[in-house]
Amino acid sequence: VYNNNISTYITFGQTKIIDEKIGEAMNGSDWAGLRELYISEGKNLQTPFLHPLSKFFISQFYNKPDSAIKHGNERLEKYQDELSSSVPSILYFMAEDYASLSHYGKASSLLHSLNEAYRQAGRPVNPIFEGYEDIYSKLSDMGSFTVSKPNHDVFVPLSVHKNDNNKPEMLYVTANFNGNDIKCNYDTGAGINIMTPEFAKRIGAKIIPTKSIQMSGISHAKSEGLVVLDSLKLGEVVYRKVPFIVVDMTTDNSLANKKLKELDYSCVIGSQTMMPLGEIRFDFEKMQLIIPASCSPSPKYAPNFYRSSQHGLHLSLIDGLSSKRIDALIDTGASGSLLTYRYYKKSENLFDGKTETDSLRSAGVGGVSVVKTIPSHWSYTISGKKYDVTSIPIVVSPAQNEDYDCLMGLPLLMSHKKFVMNFNEMWIRFDD
Repeated sequence: VYNNNISTYITFGQTKIIDEKIGEAMNGSDWAGLRELYISEGKNLQTPFLHPLSKFFISQFYNKPDSAIKHGNERLEKYQDELSSSVPSILYFMAEDYASLSHYGKASSLLHSLNEAYRQAGRPVNPIFEGYEDIYSKLSDMGSFTVSKPNHDVFVPLSVHKNDNNKPEMLYVTANFNGNDIKCNYDTGAGINIMTPEFAKRIGAKIIPTKSIQMSGISHAKSEGLVVLDSLKLGEVVYRKVPFIVVDMTTDNSLANKKLKELDYSCVIGSQTMMPLGEIRFDFEKMQLIIPASCSPSPKYAPNFYRSSQHGLHLSLIDGLSSKRIDALIDTGASGSLLTYRYYKKSENLFDGKTETDSLRSAGVGGVSVVKTIPSHWSYTISGKKYDVTSIPIVVSPAQNEDYDCLMGLPLLMSHKKFVMNFNEMWIRFDD
């Protein structure tokens, strides 16, 4: 689950090849490619505004909000005329950065200024901008989000649906909500924390009315307000003033609703609450989440993942079929893995003569999706280490909301004994 994509589009005149490549990476939301290009060839850029803009986007998507705000302000002060069409997106991202630092008042004020500019110009206001202005305003009245950890490692039990580690469908942690111990979904694929109205009632939480924002999952669903928890605990880790967006997760499909009820899919702790921890470690042998007192030393290949504009955690890996770098969504909330339609369209020539043999049905926030697939053996390489997958479905019919090439769901992630996610330097490591 994540918010709708906010994109920018960069245009410029006659320039050198590196300027064109940088612009293409930005327009294609290829943030890993942008970072590689800027580090290797940024010194040769001829278009002045591309320097602060590159630094802004790299900081934005590689979890350096302070730097993103700095470079965003520089870009707006010096180059606003050259990049007027992208100003709204930059301001939206800067508001996100302020919010991630719990500066909700600044985030709301920034979006208010943007929305007022639209109104004064007689133009329609983007409902995402308007919705988040309201949400940040409400959060600013509630107090700052904080997290505190003890000076030793914290171990939190993990479990899967029916305790079947061989066919895991959903990953759970037991968290303490305002004094109540409740099992909930622990989902790296969810960019924000969400809960249903029924779950809010179950824990006695007040739903704060807000302007609706459109959430993207399997399809689209509108939010129904905001819950701010006074206290959320994972073991000895204590969060204060934790925001959850309220969403009705039922679909128009009775079988899907029955399955979602069986899975108790009513509350999701997302990466919004993981990233402030600095690092988390999944130990699937002992079925525990480890929140370390201090982070691991960064490997030479760091960083190797980023947080996309849709708030997904995207790992860069080498695809064994095309030998090209692709983006994989790391999603402990997905009950399966696949290569997306976006991947298929990029590599369609690899599958000449093959026809779809299966259909894949998925359910989640917003509804039910049915796509056609073909099976394929697959391999991938991460930081020089190769992994083989006996069979993976490749989606050959259009699907919504794809800004990644591969979905790495819970079963594939659990095929590794352990994996580490470090959010300070944005690297992932699998241990086998």
